[in-house]
Amino acid sequence: GSNSFDLYTQADGAWLMDIGQAENFAGSIRAGSSLVIEGSTDAGIRVVQTFSLSGATAAQHAIDGAC
Repeated sequence: GSNSFDLYTQADGAWLMDIGQAENFAGSIRAGSSLVIEGSTDAGIRVVQTFSLSGATAAQHAIDGAC
């Protein structure tokens, strides 16, 4: 499946436009195999980056266990 979430950038981070989608976003990361970020620079250059989500579920469990 493919899910899409709108993000905005601030400094060196990216944040959900709708914080109400946080659980869906986290679930999509745990269920997915890759994450594609699409955006554009201030100069209008299109940027597409793909990240592997291998290990994302284990990382979330480790975070949950530490809190």
